[in-house]
Amino acid sequence: MEQLVYLNETVREHSLYRLCPALLNGVSNRDYPGSDYFDTRIECLDMDSYEKKVMHKAQADNTVDAVIGVGTYHNNRAVDARLLLVEFRMGYESTGNLSKTEMERKVVYTKSLLGGEKTVSRQSLFVFSEKVAPMAKNWFDRQQKTGGKFQRL
Repeated sequence: MEQLVYLNETVREHSLYRLCPALLNGVSNRDYPGSDYFDTRIECLDMDSYEKKVMHKAQADNTVDAVIGVGTYHNNRAVDARLLLVEFRMGYESTGNLSKTEMERKVVYTKSLLGGEKTVSRQSLFVFSEKVAPMAKNWFDRQQKTGGKFQRL
């Protein structure tokens, strides 16, 4: 299994960075205050902020929450730099409210906003609480088997 590492420079080089720079932990704490789920050094594109501030949408719900830069760790260095879409679902108590259509819509729309400047990972990261993560893994596996566009990292 490949090991992913975060690459802040990949995010900083994207043209949207000047419009919606953030720290991944800060974006996460906006929806899940005081949780500090992520390394405080990981920079991201705050896509909800982009929707509200740049696109002037009152309800920011068409994009994933954040986009980070990642690479694959190989021979003591990061290679294959790309953008990774991140959606937070830590507040979910079950998989009952998961919608394949909604998740795919968020991914497709966010990718369209990112354009072709940087390679975007074929995979996206959906983050759940420890309690729900095993159920979500099974849900995503079932979606993939039935023609969903989801792949696990």
